[in-house]
Parts: sequence; C-alpha cells; structure tokens
Amino acid sequence: MKHRFLKSILMGSAALSVLAGAAAQAQVVNDQQVEQVVVTGSRTITNGLNAPSPVTVLPVTTLQDAYPGNIATSLDEQPEFLGNSTQNSSVGTGGGSGAASTLNLRGLGSQRTLVLIDGQRVVSEGSTGAVDIDLIPTSLVQRVDIVTGGASAAYGSDAVAGVVNFVLDTNYTGFKGGFNGGTNFDGEGKDAGGWLTGGTDFDGGRGHIVANVGYQNLAGVDSTAWSRRSWGVITSPYVTSSNPVSATNPNRVTVPNVALSQADIGGLITANTGAAAVLNGTTFGPGGTPTTFQYGSYVTSLTMSGGSPLSANDNEGNLVNQGYTYAYDTDPLEQTNVFLHGTYDITDNITAFAEGMYASSFARYPISPAFNISPEVITIFSGNPYIPAQIQQLMTADSIPSFTMGRLDVDWSQMLFAINNTTERFVGGFKGSLAQDWSFDSYFEHGVVLESSQTHGDENQVNEYRSFDAVVNPANGQIVCNSTLQNPNSTNPSIANCVPTNVFGPNAASSAAVNYILGTSASHRRNQQDVADLNVNGKPISDWAGPISVAFGAEYRNEFVNQTDDPISAETINGTGIRGYPSALNNKVGGYERTNIQPLRGSFHVLEGSAEADVPLANDTFFAKSWDLNLAFRYADYSQSGTAPTWKIGSVYQPIDGLRFRITQSRDIRAPNVSELFTPVAVAQTAINDPANHNAVINIPTETTGNPNLTVEKANTTTVGISLAPDWLEGFGSSVDYYNIAIANEITTLSDQIIVNQCYAGDTALCSLVTRNSATGTLQEVVSPELNLAHFKTSGIDYEVNYTTPVSSFVSAWTGSLTFRLLANYLAELETASPGTAPGSTTILQRAGDLSNSNAPKWRGNLSINYDNGPYSVFVQERYIGAGLYDSTFNTASMMYAIDNNTISAEAYTDVTVHYRFGSSPAIDLSLTVDDIFNGTPPDSAGFRAQGTQPFGASLYDFVGRYYMLRLQFDM
Repeated sequence: MKHRFLKSILMGSAALSVLAGAAAQAQVVNDQQVEQVVVTGSRTITNGLNAPSPVTVLPVTTLQDAYPGNIATSLDEQPEFLGNSTQNSSVGTGGGSGAASTLNLRGLGSQRTLVLIDGQRVVSEGSTGAVDIDLIPTSLVQRVDIVTGGASAAYGSDAVAGVVNFVLDTNYTGFKGGFNGGTNFDGEGKDAGGWLTGGTDFDGGRGHIVANVGYQNLAGVDSTAWSRRSWGVITSPYVTSSNPVSATNPNRVTVPNVALSQADIGGLITANTGAAAVLNGTTFGPGGTPTTFQYGSYVTSLTMSGGSPLSANDNEGNLVNQGYTYAYDTDPLEQTNVFLHGTYDITDNITAFAEGMYASSFARYPISPAFNISPEVITIFSGNPYIPAQIQQLMTADSIPSFTMGRLDVDWSQMLFAINNTTERFVGGFKGSLAQDWSFDSYFEHGVVLESSQTHGDENQVNEYRSFDAVVNPANGQIVCNSTLQNPNSTNPSIANCVPTNVFGPNAASSAAVNYILGTSASHRRNQQDVADLNVNGKPISDWAGPISVAFGAEYRNEFVNQTDDPISAETINGTGIRGYPSALNNKVGGYERTNIQPLRGSFHVLEGSAEADVPLANDTFFAKSWDLNLAFRYADYSQSGTAPTWKIGSVYQPIDGLRFRITQSRDIRAPNVSELFTPVAVAQTAINDPANHNAVINIPTETTGNPNLTVEKANTTTVGISLAPDWLEGFGSSVDYYNIAIANEITTLSDQIIVNQCYAGDTALCSLVTRNSATGTLQEVVSPELNLAHFKTSGIDYEVNYTTPVSSFVSAWTGSLTFRLLANYLAELETASPGTAPGSTTILQRAGDLSNSNAPKWRGNLSINYDNGPYSVFVQERYIGAGLYDSTFNTASMMYAIDNNTISAEAYTDVTVHYRFGSSPAIDLSLTVDDIFNGTPPDSAGFRAQGTQPFGASLYDFVGRYYMLRLQFDM
C-alpha cells in the first residue's frame, strides 16, 4: 500500500510540474482535422474511407455533449452496445458494476469486446478479461473508434464482437482544465469533478510531454419515485388444475408494489402444515407483539402485490415498499486519474515514447438487506424462551413442536458493499521510419490492477442458525444457544461464543447477538498484464493499380490473476449438530449469506505473429474509381488453449465518386480467460432426477470448476455495407452495414441435470462427468466444468447518417451551422444454442427483441442535432429504445398465456446541452446539460428489487430521471 501511495504522489507531482510549465507558455490551440490517421482494425490502411470493416467514429465533443464528464455513460447510449456495465446501469441491487465500467458490443459479452488505448492493449479489471474504461483520462480523449466487426486478425483474442479504441490527444500543447457538477430532479445523485491538462515541447521541439490529472465524485441515487413503486412480474396464484391458464387467467401478471409474502421485518410465520398451520400469517411488531400479517393480492408462496410492508405514501401518493428501499438506484463512485505521456526524437527517424497511468476508484454503498426465506427459513422450536407467551401457549395446547418463519433482517444492520480498485499502467516503446516507405512501431506494456472488496454486515450462516435455536439452561435459568448447552466443553468458537438471538419483532435482537451473526467478507485480487508488440509496415512493391501496403507483426502477452479471500468465504459449511439448519445450506461453498468470493490463481501466455496486405485492384478505370483488397492473417500459440489461426478478407469497391461498397469475411477467436480456465472446485449438494432409474430423485455431491483444457471460441463474421457521400450534397455522408457473427465452441456451463440427461441419451463426452456405482449403477457424483459446447449467433443492420450544412442554406439571412447525425441498429438475431434438459435435445433461444433476459430491443437509435453559431451552440439528442417482448419464449405455441402482457412499449429520452463560449486567452466554455429533460421513466414492468435482484433494462432505460449538469472549461 505504501509503495502505491508513493507512486501516486510522484506521478501527481510530475504531472503538476508539466501543467505548471504548460501554463507558463500557454497558447491557444485550435482543433485541427487530421487527414490521415491509423485506422482502428487495420495495420496498413491510413484512410478510413478505404477500410473494409465498418468503423463508427465518435468525436469527444459529441460524447461530452451527450453526458458530460462520463464517457462510459455516453457510450452506453450508442446503439452498437447492448448490456454495458456502468455507474448509471448499476440499478436495483446496489451491487451493480462495483467500481468498474465495461463495454459490451452487440450483446455478445464484455469478454468479447476488445478495448484499446491508442491501439494498445489495456490490463483487465477482473478475471474475465473486461477492461474498466473509467481509468481512461476523459479530458485527453480525442475520439472513440468503434469497429463493429471481428478484428482478431489485427489484434488477436477478444475482438469477436469488435474493437473500441480510445484515441488520446497526446500531442496537445497548452494548458486547459475544467469543473463540472450535477444533480437529478430530486436533488440526488450529486456529481462533482475537475481536471487539468498541460502539454509542452522541450529541447528545441525534439521532445513533448503531456500530463493530465482528474477527479470525479458521483454520489449515486438513493431511490426514485418510480423504483419505490416496485413494478414486477409475478406468478399468478389463480392458475390451478381446476382453473387452468387461459387468455383471461394468464400464468404471470405485471403488477406494482411487489413485495415478499413469506417474510417481514420482525418475522412472519409462514409455510407451515399440519397443526402448525394455524400460526401461519402471524407477524411480530415492537416488543414481539403478535399481529396478523396483511396479505396483498396475487399472493404466492414467495411474492404478492401490496400488503403489510406497504405502510406509507411517497410525495406522489404512491405506496412505498418499505422493505426494499435499502439499495441505491445507482451506485456512488469516487475516481482519481493521473496520466503522463512523453515523446523524444532520438534521431530524425526514430522517436521514443513513454506513458504512465495511475487510476483509482472507490465505491461504498448499501445493498439489499439480508433475509431468511424458503429454502432458508428460520425454524423455531417449542420452548424457545423468546416465543411470545400467547404463541407458546397455543403450541403447547396443540402439541406443535416447531414452526417456520421468514424474516427481513433490516433491523440488524445496513449491509454495505465497498470496493477499491487501483490501476498502474506503463507503456514504453519506439516508432519511426526504417527506409523509404517503411516504418515501424513497438511497445511494451505492463499493467497491474489491485482490487479489494468487502461486504460489511454480511450474515455468517452457521452462526445465525446456531443462534436462532435458543433454549433455557436448566442449571441456571439463563438463555443460551442449544448448541452450547449440548456441547458445553466445545473449543469451536462458533459454539463456545454463540449468543442466542431474539427474532420476534423489530430491533429485538441484542447487540451481542447481532455482532455474533454479522461479519465482513473480504477479497483481494491482483491482475497483471505484460505485452511486447512489434509491427513493421511498408510499400515494397506496386501493381497495376498502385502501391501494395504490407504489415508484419509479432506480439507476446502474459495474463496473471491471483485472488484471495477470507477463511469464512472459502469454507464449505454444513449444519451438523444445529437444530433447524436448512438442508439447502449443507455443503454450500462460502459461509456468508451474500458475498463469498472464492480464491483463484492462474496465468497463461500467448505468442502471435501477423501479416496484412492492402492490395489495390483498380484505380481510375472505366469500371472503378478505386477497388482495394485487404488480406490479414494471424497465428496465435496459447500456453493453455493451443494454436489458433485467424484471418480476414475484405474489399472496398468505389464505382464512382461518393459511392463505396465494402465486404469482409473473417475468422475471429476468443481464448478462455483465467476464470474459465482455473476456477477451483466448488462442491454442493444437488437433487437430480436420474433418467436411468425411472427419474428417481437423488441428492448427490456436485462440483463446479474451471477447465484448463478449454479451447478457443471461433467466430465466423460477415459484414456487407454501402456508404454514400455524393459531391453534389456537400457535408452529407451515410452508410448501411449488415453484420452476421456466428460463434462456435462458445464457453459455457451446463446444469447438473442436463449433463445427466444428455449422458443418458448417449453423449459419451458428457458421460465422463458422471460417476455411478460400478456395481449398482447408482448415481454418485456429477462434475460441471466450463465447456466448449454452446453456439451464439447475432445479425443485424447498422445505419449511420451525417449531414453538416450552413444554416444559410435554409434561410440566407441566418448564420451558423447545423450538424445532424443518426446512428441506428436493427437487431435481427440474437440466438443461443446449447444442450437441452430433455435427453438428446438442443435448446435454441432467440432473444432478439427480448428485453427482460437480454436487454436486446430490435430497434435502437440515437439522433443528435447540433446548432453552432460562434459563441453559443445547442446540442439536442434523442435516444430511442424500441418496443419488444418481456420474454421471447412467452405466449408462444409452447408457452401459451404465459403472461398477461408480453409487450414492452418503446421509450425515448431527450437530452439538451447549451454552450456559451467567450474570451480568447483563456478561451472559456460554459455549458448546461439537461439529461432526460422530460423526466422519462422505464417501462412499468421493469422493477421488482427484492432478494437483491436487478430490474431488467438497467443498461437501456433511464432510471435516474431528469439530470442537470453544469460544466466550465478553459483552454489557454
């Protein structure tokens, strides 16, 4: 910890020194258009118009206008992404994204989206390979390039869905900075931050250095009126064998004020049969006073609409679900970034560069409360001295030995989750020219992410169930734990230190009992990435149409993860000697109720070689203005996963000026990550229906584990597109691109039941995971490792339209310019296929348009209009999320009348940013942004937050409501 603190001080001091130097010779620097840039997705193409793979370029000004100060949220609003994890999408559980923002292109998973900074790899924030984009210095970002097609031949593993490349302005000269603040309509979610950037030349212009420091503090949103209404989909209790499902009696209903029907603050006796059933529906108020629980409507064994927990109104007159407002709608987050980049011309042809980055983030917030519900209910035995007298009298009279109760333990302590991430990244290398038409670039990257997390106030489950079984010690009349009475000489701390708990009524438990039950689960993780990369490109020969560009590259990469945890999280628990201990918890891995992060350690390395050629086929001929062929090949040798070739064939054909056709076909890969390879064995007890024994139910040990023998996922990617930029309509550009990505050997896990069923059907590979008694054939054990078994497919169409024109083209007397931009996506397919539950079957799920399971509307769009007139400008953005289905499998031939309303309506949100600029040295820009100006809400069915669940659509819809942001920037 000390050495990291010292590093941050040194880097911060160095950065401030550069900032001060830049301020001393500050100058006004205007934005310049760079005519030729290295195109993301290729090592040879320098003109983006000639790139066969679709590339969406988002200028930082557009991203800042959409959502100032947080590029992650701005990118989340772009239609190419589905299911990003950001601070604003961490709705409902309070667990959300923790302290990281990750990107998910096409909804294929963040592990299949490659994130780069200036074309270079970045250390991941976790064991799955996803990169936290919050560590990127926002105020230095020039643009974000999104390659919406496979790019493994250029960059290697993880680029299955595409590449997101953050291009930084490392040539900046001058001194600039800014401050921002924001709050939502209800005065929550306060945001405050600032940044300083400075850049200067030295040694007569041979060297250049740029530095940046930034700080952001996002307070998070506690709860909104919408979330407090707790909309949700629950199973209807009115469907019975005598009243089957029908159009007027659907299996599920969408209702507000969803609450638990089997638990309450202070305890609720429920789910008892026989003589004890007379006690069902009894809850306990202050002092343990028995009262009758008020059930709502649509009461099931788990949930209901309305009822006893709803006892107050909010300021809009809506019932408030008081049991479930303990998690934030969006999580708070505090971030600090320090960045340094320097270059020096060693010779006229060779430049050395070095870059250092330090980023830290910290989040601490309440999460959903602990609870005891089926199958982990509390069992209270007759004679427990805490049982209210009238209940004990009834138990004695009716010979009731025990009863079960559910409880919300919000009165014990507010469960808090805390996570701290620090990232240290160093990049150094050389670039330059070797000879005429030949150049090279090389870099070495070393990155380390250190993460520590704690869940404070987590329930130790062995201790709590031991504590619930209170009895009277006949020797002295004291109330003690039954385990202690039965084992008076035990040296087990859980037994010797047991404190009995009174669960009847709010705040009935003593502080000693609460302290005995609650603990802190903790974990620590170190991620380390080391990369060495060399690329050489040139134009060695020409053909009949012009020079042929080629590139050759080699890369070595090593990934390492070491994760440790606390002893209680790592243990396998059982209830030996504990009366009332739930059988569902026997052999459970992890002793805490909420968070049990398991240890993990592993590494792999890969050596890769690549080649690329851009071959002109025609140039200014009668049949083509230009025609280019792009070829790329990469060969990777993984230490764990074997060898994996990737390739790409692409072509761009321009018959006339302003019209281009492009097509690519590629083989892309994703290598298994450390978690999939090395997750240790976890044992549980599972009930299995054995098809080899007349489907008899048998409880057996089952194991989940990683798999060091996994191979790479393989994807076939096709893109076909057309772009139009006619000379006769200056400032206009448009494109339409079709994509099809089919992933084979997708890494997945199967349920124990599916493994047994498929083995029974003759799948010999899965039979190796099933152990039976050699003599009797009795099922003994099932192992469920990560496997290369599933298939994943997506296809759709991207649309982009851009048009910039002077306002005078509409009205001659008007001044200024207008810029229109439309980005839209149509999702045709999002399909998964994996072995099914029925023996020999395959389950195929089509999730395009499914909003609750995949956050995947068929249509999604973003339209922006920017009016710029000298000192002021106005930016308006309309975000559109198309209508869809709650669940694509509902109300189909196989699941008729599954839900009352399976349609989710379309939603649209409007954002407005107004700028006013004044002064020249410094140039000052003052802006006001109103996000979701009309205070829109998510669809009504998106909500229920009980049991730590997250409402669907967290990355699609606006859960925060109208949000105001004020931003001041200066540039000297």
